[in-house]
Amino acid sequence: MKHKKIGVLTFHRGPNYGGYLQAWHMRQAIRNLGYECEVVNYQNPVHHAADIRKFVRFSISGMRAMVHKYLKARPFKKCVNELSSDAFTTDSSKVNWSGYDAIVVGSDVIWDYSNAHFGYEKAFFGMAEGQEDCKMVSYAASCGPTNCDQGIPEYVRDGLRKFSWNSVRDANTHKLTQACIDKEVPIVVDPTWLQEDPVIDWSQQPSEPYVLIYGKALDSKSGDLLRSYCHSSDLKLYSAATPGKWADKVFRGIDPLQWVSLFANAEAVVTGTLHGLLYAIKYNKPFILVDNPQTHNKAMTVLSRCKLQQHLLQPSDLLNDGVFTKFLGENAVRPSISKEWQESSRMALKSSLEW
Repeated sequence: MKHKKIGVLTFHRGPNYGGYLQAWHMRQAIRNLGYECEVVNYQNPVHHAADIRKFVRFSISGMRAMVHKYLKARPFKKCVNELSSDAFTTDSSKVNWSGYDAIVVGSDVIWDYSNAHFGYEKAFFGMAEGQEDCKMVSYAASCGPTNCDQGIPEYVRDGLRKFSWNSVRDANTHKLTQACIDKEVPIVVDPTWLQEDPVIDWSQQPSEPYVLIYGKALDSKSGDLLRSYCHSSDLKLYSAATPGKWADKVFRGIDPLQWVSLFANAEAVVTGTLHGLLYAIKYNKPFILVDNPQTHNKAMTVLSRCKLQQHLLQPSDLLNDGVFTKFLGENAVRPSISKEWQESSRMALKSSLEW
């Protein structure tokens, strides 16, 4: 009996730690179910151009930004190429869509049809040339901060109706699907929660206790306050590839599994991103999630499902002297993944590929 071959269509090119890890875990979860699987090595040309654009202001800060971008991107080249055996393309008509028995779309904000940066990509809705006969499935798809009340394009409506199975990652995307299709759609965990991460031996892993910061969560004043809290608690303040003068050390040029290692071994986490939140919870770390418009919709579903809404703070909250002790100290809550949600999500993925 022929094994089904599944293609994962997502934002995998990077350089983005969460983007890479959700693609790796999605592929691995499908392989764990007994299917052949690889990531479809395609990126919308507009999205690709935006990712590689090298715009540099003629200033010291501009040069620093360019160096940071280069150091962050360099470790991704090898690991991203290992996600697929196909040559990379920005032409969707050159993808061998018929070579897959099904295309699994997700997760990430692949359904954000309002963001010009992503090129209004029809392939994520099964509406690109060559996808006419493709079996389309979504797992943990997201439309990000898109306002679904401001009009939904026809290609989005028609595409979502074409999918044989849908699941989404957050309440806002659930609202989108309910506006387009006449069936209930489950909200599932991000692929990074479907199984454990690979364990690595990394010689640069810090041995001293530290708080980890990831994402643009701090300004100079709150960063200085966090560093003072850390030092008074005999902790270092380290940053996972996020620039900041307040950090004792910024780990630059790290690959995605080294990024995971920093989370796994931290005492606590301060982040402004969804995957920073997901990895803090995955490794049971006390955490603060600093609110921002790009993360809010995606994060609120996770926080509410895990009953952790109180950990979502506004930037102004970080100027309170006691907030770091409350959320990061020895008596702070150590969160955990909802096992029921995790298992129901595994079953949803399994069911979506059975036909």
